[in-house]
Amino acid sequence: MIPRHEWRVLAYLLCWAAATLVVVQRMLIQSQVAYDAGDLSAFAWTGFFPFLLPLFIMEAGFYLFPFVVLVEVVLFCVWYWE
Repeated sequence: MIPRHEWRVLAYLLCWAAATLVVVQRMLIQSQVAYDAGDLSAFAWTGFFPFLLPLFIMEAGFYLFPFVVLVEVVLFCVWYWE
C-alpha cells in the first residue's frame, strides 16, 4: 500500500529539515577544526547565520531532491503496474 501524498510530503519535509541540520553541523565541525588549527576567525560566519540559513536549506535540498525523485518514480511504477 502506497502512503498518501500528504504523508509523503510530510516525510520529505522532515528529511529536508534533518538534512539541513546535518549541513549546519558539518559547517560547525569544519569551523572547529579550522579554529583548532589556529584560525581565530573560523566562527565568524555564525554572526551571519540568519542570512546563511537559506543557503544551507538550499544545499540540503540539492542533496535530497534526487532521492525524492527516485522514490516518487518507484512509487508511481508500483502504483501503475499494481
